[in-house]
Amino acid sequence: MEEIKLDRRIDSRFAREVKVKYSLENHNSQYKECTALNLSIGGVCIQFHRFDALTIGSKVFLEITASQSSTQINVTGEVKWTAQKEYKNICGIKFDEELSYTTFAEFI
Repeated sequence: MEEIKLDRRIDSRFAREVKVKYSLENHNSQYKECTALNLSIGGVCIQFHRFDALTIGSKVFLEITASQSSTQINVTGEVKWTAQKEYKNICGIKFDEELSYTTFAEFI
């Protein structure tokens, strides 16, 4: 029997490699670099350049910079899933508050 995969995402995702910095502590602590693989108004999928102890339910503080401009936003979110693909650590983060469409447009 063929397995059916349901896409539970509410918002459309756009594949964009965007520079991201993250912290597990708060916005005032040391940030570590990572890369967004895709982005929506409600969340982001990020790839880590090194292993970090992110678990489902972890609170994450993100600093996202648009590649086309110097626009930068600070958001908080929760890790919803983690995976390792081709020796790369990735995770999905749901933002605590959705981005405005105006802000989101600067990133796509």
